[in-house]
Amino acid sequence: MGEEKLLWKNWMASLYEIPGPKRERIIQAAGSIRNVYNMKKQHIDRMDMLTGREKEILLSARSAGPQGSYERLMESGAALVTVLDEDYPQALREITNRPFGLYYTGQLPGERRCAAVVGARVCSEYGRRYAYLIGKHLAEAGIGIISGMARGVDAQAQEGALDQGGYTCAVLGGGTDICYPPGSRNLYERLRNHGGIVSEYPPGTKAASWHFPARNRLISGLAQTVIVVEARQKSGSLITADFALEQGKDIYAVPGRLCDPLSEGCNRLISQGAGIVAGIGWLLRELGADALEKINKSKKRENLLAKNENLLYSCVDLEPRSLDELTELSGLPREEVTEILLRLQLRGLLVEVSKNGYVRMLSEGK
Repeated sequence: MGEEKLLWKNWMASLYEIPGPKRERIIQAAGSIRNVYNMKKQHIDRMDMLTGREKEILLSARSAGPQGSYERLMESGAALVTVLDEDYPQALREITNRPFGLYYTGQLPGERRCAAVVGARVCSEYGRRYAYLIGKHLAEAGIGIISGMARGVDAQAQEGALDQGGYTCAVLGGGTDICYPPGSRNLYERLRNHGGIVSEYPPGTKAASWHFPARNRLISGLAQTVIVVEARQKSGSLITADFALEQGKDIYAVPGRLCDPLSEGCNRLISQGAGIVAGIGWLLRELGADALEKINKSKKRENLLAKNENLLYSCVDLEPRSLDELTELSGLPREEVTEILLRLQLRGLLVEVSKNGYVRMLSEGK
């Protein structure tokens, strides 16, 4: 877009505290964004569609002018797409409170099929591994991953997609030029170079707690499906699921143990009618047989295990078990258990998640 058009679109996009649909109506009433900027105070005061606070925001932005926010945009290297542009994501056009503008670095999701994968920041090893596998195999099937770049489930799903060479996009609660959380710097750089980072907040905007519930509507809005891996009874992931429900999106949840607080949110979603994620292959079939066909069918493991390997592998669970526990459960000599555990680790069938604590890697096709 031309420099002057971008100047005015960025000025309007920076007024994120005024709902996007209201800004669209203001522009329609005034005839152009520049006309909104030049509107007299008495005309703004008579706008019944705006609250008193929103009128103050508009008047303050007129006083500040468009140049400062435009210079920050140029310095950040981010791009801007608005609802007035043809390349604005179609998925967002269909949600009720769509953002007027979307700042981004890297690539937008475009028209590709996407799934949002969200969950607890402080998740279990089970949640981490399942999120990674979901991200990896959905990406392998050509499905993009939308998430929030937070540590835990979000980051694992996006790392899985990137490791597979697929597309993934993070929706931030601050400007795209600010890595939040700071601990996700490596993922942030990978997304900038090989995926996408988007936000309705202009460059330079610091993440704030009240931004995240609004951010979550965009995570669900950019996706056709929302998958919750682990969530407490009160969590941002359930807010994303609520938005998905309002937007008419399909919701799936990974079930968990009844006594585990990290499973309370997922189990509640399932009790309310969300789909149960019964396995990676099952999920791919739910999302379409064509997706499953794209998976490399050479990744098989079950038919390669010897008798005692099968016996010991059947004793390994999704929660850590010690060498002593596995020796007792299998009835095999301790020395043989140690050797088999090493072989199974080298073949990627289980992992030592803590000192003397072994868990199985989740099946890719079940």
